[in-house]
Amino acid sequence: MNGKRTMRDSFDAAIRGLVEVLQTQRNMKFHFLAAIAILIISLFLNLTKIELIVLAFAIVLVLITEIINTIVEFITDLFSPEFSDIAGMVKDISAGAVLLSAINAAVTGYLLFFTRLIPKFPTIVFKVQQAPPHLTFIAIVLVVFLVLIAKARAYHSGKLSFLRGGMPSGHSAVAFACLAVVVFMSGDLLISTLTFFLSFLVSLSRIREKVHNVKEVVVGAVLGFLVTISIFQLFS
Repeated sequence: MNGKRTMRDSFDAAIRGLVEVLQTQRNMKFHFLAAIAILIISLFLNLTKIELIVLAFAIVLVLITEIINTIVEFITDLFSPEFSDIAGMVKDISAGAVLLSAINAAVTGYLLFFTRLIPKFPTIVFKVQQAPPHLTFIAIVLVVFLVLIAKARAYHSGKLSFLRGGMPSGHSAVAFACLAVVVFMSGDLLISTLTFFLSFLVSLSRIREKVHNVKEVVVGAVLGFLVTISIFQLFS
C-alpha cells in the first residue's frame, strides 16, 4: 500500500475531525449554532468588507480555540488518566483561552451589531407593540400546549413525565416565548438582551442537569420564540 497521503485524503481527515468534535463536544455545537445565527443576522446589517473580516476572524478564533481546548483535554487524559493538580491546571488554562476568545467575539458582536440595531430596533417592534396584551397570554399558553403535544407520545410509552426530559424542552420553549414577548412589548434593546441571557441560562441549566440534550433545548427555544412572534404578527 502506498503510504503517500493525497490532498483529498488530507481534506477528508480534516472534515472528519470537525465532524468528530461536533458530535462529541457539546460546547462546539453551541459555538456552531451561535456562529450560524450571527452570520444570518449580519446579512441584514450591510456590513463593510472590513467589518465582515473582523466578524469572521472573531467567529473562527472561538472555533479554533475550542478545538485546541478539546485536543488539550484528550492529550491530558491520555497521559494523565488519574486526577492530578497539574492535569487540572492544564485543562483550566486551556478553557481560559476559549473564554478569552468568546469574550472577544462578544465585544466584536456588540460593536458591529448594536450600533446598527439600536436605531432600527424601535421601528422593528413598533407594529407589534400595538398588539392587545392578551396575546401574550395566548402565545405562552399555545407554546405550552404544543410542547405537551410533542411530548405526549413519549409520555404514553412510559419513558418520561411531562415536566422532565423529552423533545422539545418545555423550559426552553417558555423561556424564549417570554423573550419574544419582552422584545416586542418593551422595544428596548438592552432589556431584550438581558432577557435573552436569562432565557439562555434557563436553557443551559437543562443541559447542565442532563435533563435535555442540546437538540431538545434548541428545538424548544426556536418553537417558543417563533410561535410567539407568529401570534403577535397574525393578530396585531
